[in-house]
Amino acid sequence: MEALERVLVAYSWINPSVGYCQSMNFIVGMILMVMERDEEEAFFMLSALLEQVLPPNYYSGNLEALEIDKQVFGVLVREIFPDLDQKLSSIFEEQRQKYSYLSGWFLCLFVNHLPFQTTLKVWDALLIGGFNFLFRVALGILDLLRDSLMSISSMSDFYAIIRKTNILLTDWEHLIEVNCNFLFNIIFFFSPLIINFLIDSNI
Repeated sequence: MEALERVLVAYSWINPSVGYCQSMNFIVGMILMVMERDEEEAFFMLSALLEQVLPPNYYSGNLEALEIDKQVFGVLVREIFPDLDQKLSSIFEEQRQKYSYLSGWFLCLFVNHLPFQTTLKVWDALLIGGFNFLFRVALGILDLLRDSLMSISSMSDFYAIIRKTNILLTDWEHLIEVNCNFLFNIIFFFSPLIINFLIDSNI
C-alpha cells in the first residue's frame, strides 16, 4: 500500500491537472505487480499510459471524455447487437444507465473486471493497438454474455451478470476476435453517423 501511495502522490505532483482520480489506484496496483514493486518503473509506466496511450486528460476534470466514449459505445452496440440493445432499453429507464458499467471497465482498464491473465493480455494489446482496443474488448464481453443478458428481467439481474466478468470471462481469443471485421466496417462506414449523433446530443 505504501508503494502504491508513493507512486500516486509522485504522479499528482508531476501532473497536478490530473492529480488523483478514481480507479488510478487499481492501475498502479497492477503495474506494481507486473514491475515487481519497482516504484520508479511503475511511475514511468503510469505516466506513459496516461499521457501517451490513453486520450489526453482522460482522468481529469469531469470525465467528459469517458461520457463521450459511453455514447460512442452505445452507437456501436446498437449497430452490432441490436437485439441486446433493445433488451437493455426495456430494462433501463434512462439511456445513460445502459452503459454506466463502462466507467469501471475503461477507467480501471479492466483491472478487477477480468481474470488476471486476461487483463494482462488486454494491456498488451492496449499498449500495441492503442486506446480504441478497449472498445473491442468491451464488445467482446457483451457478446460472450449476450445469451445470459438476453434472459434478464431487471437491472439487478443485469448487474449480477456484469459483476461476474472476472470469473466467467477467460476466453481471451474470443474477446479480441468478436465481430472484428464487422466492427471495422461499422467504424469506417458509420463514423459520420457517430459524429452526427454526438453533435445532435450536444456532447
